[in-house]
Amino acid sequence: MSRHPVLVALLVCAVAGAGFSRGRPEGTEIDWDALEVGAELTVTGRLRVYGNEPHTYLAVAVEDPASPSGIRLVQVEGEHFGELYRLQGQTVTVTGTVSRTEVGPGFPTLMDVEEFHVRKN
Repeated sequence: MSRHPVLVALLVCAVAGAGFSRGRPEGTEIDWDALEVGAELTVTGRLRVYGNEPHTYLAVAVEDPASPSGIRLVQVEGEHFGELYRLQGQTVTVTGTVSRTEVGPGFPTLMDVEEFHVRKN
C-alpha cells in the first residue's frame, strides 16, 4: 500500500481531468498535421478572443506541448457562437466538425461547434 494515499488520489483525479482530444481517450494528443476538413474534433481549453479589430475571432486555447508556444488555437463558429462568446475566460470542452485546418498565424483550425460543456476552473 502506498505511503501517501491522498497524493495518489489527487494524481488520479488530475489525470482524469486532463482534457479530451478528437474523441480519443483523455490525455491522448491530437495529430494536428493529420487533421482534415470534415473530421470530428473534441478539445478542451480556455475560451478567449484573439486578433485585432476588426479581425477578431473566438478560439479555444488547447495545450499542445509540440507547438512552439505550448498552445494551439481552435477557432469556434456555428449556432452556439453567441453562447460561447459570453463564456470568455471559461474552460470549455467543445465538439464539432473541422471546417478549415490551420493555415498559419491568425488562421487557426476552424470548427463548427455542435455541442459544448463548461468545465469548472
